[in-house]
Amino acid sequence: MLLAALAVSFPVASASAQDAPLSVRSIEDVHAALDGGTASSEIVAAIESSSTEWLPRHLYELVDREAPDDVKRALATKASTFYSGSEQSLAAQSKAARGNMAPSKKKLRGADVVILFEFFMDIKHEVDAASQSVPALAPKASGELDREFDVRKRKHDEAVVRATAPIQGKIDTTSFDLEWAGTWEPLNPSTGCTRAKAILDVNHVDFFAFREGMGTLKSRSDVQVKTKTVEAMSFESGGTRRIEATSKPVCAVSESTYKSLQSSGVKLWVEMSRTWEGGDWSGPAEFVNARTNQKITITR
Repeated sequence: MLLAALAVSFPVASASAQDAPLSVRSIEDVHAALDGGTASSEIVAAIESSSTEWLPRHLYELVDREAPDDVKRALATKASTFYSGSEQSLAAQSKAARGNMAPSKKKLRGADVVILFEFFMDIKHEVDAASQSVPALAPKASGELDREFDVRKRKHDEAVVRATAPIQGKIDTTSFDLEWAGTWEPLNPSTGCTRAKAILDVNHVDFFAFREGMGTLKSRSDVQVKTKTVEAMSFESGGTRRIEATSKPVCAVSESTYKSLQSSGVKLWVEMSRTWEGGDWSGPAEFVNARTNQKITITR
């Protein structure tokens, strides 16, 4: 009888947690569902059935992340906020305002390299001034509803974008043509290989100006180069401030060939530009023979 009692099975719920309909209680839940690849129709249903107090700021978050239109419309309805479908993210508005500028190239040699960093500091000051030209956003007033403040804040944010983006666009459309001397590393007798290295010392440039030009708070910013001869190139702020590049290895080099390389000399040429967003540097670059201006020959 005891064994029979133990053998009795209990009913198992037929619906698993995974079968339960999606529930969203906050904008973070909506972002998580979007990030997880949940179908927009499921997210719409979850928003429509939720009891959350949705506000315009939540709609603007979805606009800025460029969420599916049906999700934005569902949330706009729950938030009682006007949504036409043509609203753009702040990033898209900024890109549109920056997009119609003519390209510009600055050819810098020797001490002129300081102009590169001055350019970015000037842009920073212009952007700061343009931002300050927009009337400051007044704090939420007594009696002002949250949704009213959200709409007012969005209009302010968009006004700042309209004022600053055309100035920021100068960064996207300006390239810098640089050239500086390099040296050949000592020939490795066991491998018969050497490398060219070019270091542009800009330690005389103010630290904050250098960092503004780099476009990052990190101590290193890599330059993504289109090249046949350069292995790596970067801005470096650790130790001395500099821009440096190293060539791909040049191998099968005899002592006499190495002396010829040293006699001819080597230099780096680069035409690089930086994005406003992300501060990413990129462009073509090559190590060339200082005497003939021909690309160095990479041999393995």
